[in-house]
Amino acid sequence: MNRREYLQEQRKQGRRILGVFPAHYPKEILWAAGTVPAEIWDPPLKPGRARAHLQPYICSVVQQGLELVLSPLADQVDGFLIPHTCDSIQNTASMIQDYLDPGKPLFFFQHPRAPYRASSKEYYRAQLENLARELGPLDSGELARAIAQGTGIDRLLHRLWEDRAQGGGGLSNLELYRLLRRGEWLWPEDHRAELEEALAGGKGPPEGGPGTSRAAVVLSGVLPPSEDLLVLMDRLGLKVGGDDLLACGRRLPEMDDREEAAGGDGLELLAQAYFRMPPCPTKASPLADRLKHLLYLARRCSARGVIFNLVKFCEPELFDLPGLQAGLKKAGLPSLVLETEAAGSGGGQLATRLEAFAEIIN
Repeated sequence: MNRREYLQEQRKQGRRILGVFPAHYPKEILWAAGTVPAEIWDPPLKPGRARAHLQPYICSVVQQGLELVLSPLADQVDGFLIPHTCDSIQNTASMIQDYLDPGKPLFFFQHPRAPYRASSKEYYRAQLENLARELGPLDSGELARAIAQGTGIDRLLHRLWEDRAQGGGGLSNLELYRLLRRGEWLWPEDHRAELEEALAGGKGPPEGGPGTSRAAVVLSGVLPPSEDLLVLMDRLGLKVGGDDLLACGRRLPEMDDREEAAGGDGLELLAQAYFRMPPCPTKASPLADRLKHLLYLARRCSARGVIFNLVKFCEPELFDLPGLQAGLKKAGLPSLVLETEAAGSGGGQLATRLEAFAEIIN
C-alpha cells in the first residue's frame, strides 16, 4: 500500500492518525495510545495557501507542512503533533493554534536543549507525562509493548547500518531510504517486518553499480537527497555508509540495557533514550560534538567524503556548516554541500556537482 491507502486501512482498524511535524517526539507514547504517527516532512503539494502566511525565506519543510494543514489532505488525520524543533516550526505552531483553526486537536511537545543538566531529564519526563495525559489514559502494559517494539526496531536499524559500514548490505541507496522513510508512517509491527525482511534478503550489489568497489560516503542534513540523486549516487559508485540526517540517523539512540537501568518505568526508558541520541543542531548540540560524531561515522564505514544535503534556509544546519566543513577538511575528508527544496527533484546542476565530487573521491 502507499501512504494514503495504508493510513486509511489503519483508521478502519480503529486507530487514530496524528500528523506529526519534524522531528523528535516519543512515538512509543502514540503507539501505546492506539495512534499512528504520520510524519510530515515533504508532502508533494504545490505551494499555494501557505505563502499567504509565511515569509518566502522560511524553509520548505515548514512551508509544505503548513500547506498540508491548510489543504483537503488534512482530513486524512485526526489531529496534529508539533514538536519545538526550531523557531520556524514553533512560530508556525502558534500561528496554526491562534489564527488558522484547523478544526482538529493540536498537541505540542517541547524537548530540552543542550547543555543538558539534571533538570533537563526532569523537564523531559514532565513533557512525556503531559503528552501521555493529553492523548488519553495510558495503559502501562501497552506502553511497555510499544517500547519493546521501538527498541526492536532500533536494534534492527543498528544492524542495518553496521552491515553497510562493513561493506555488506545489498540495498541500493534508493532502496535503503525508501525502507527507512516508510518508518515515518508504518505501524511498528509492519516496519519491523520490513526491516527484518531486508536484513534477511542477502541481496548482492545493486545493478549498475561498481559492486564491492563502491566508495562509502556519510550523508548529513535534514532529509535524504531526492530519489533521482540517490539513483545517480548508485550509478556513480557512491554508497551511503553512514547517516547523520535529522529524519533518520539522528533519531537512532545508542543501545544499552535500558530495562535494567529504568527498573521497568516506561517513561524513564523513553527519557534515557532521548539523551542517548546523536548530537543535532536542533537540540543546540555543541559543534565539537557534531564534528566528532561525523568523524566517527566516517571512520566506521571508511568513508571517503561527506555529503551535506541541506534544505534551503534551514538555519540550524547552516549555522554549523562552516565549522563542520573546516573540521572535516583538517581531518582529510572532502565534503560536498547540496541545497535543495523539500519534495524537490535533484536538477541538472546538482547532478553535475555530485558527478564531480564522485570523481574527486574515487
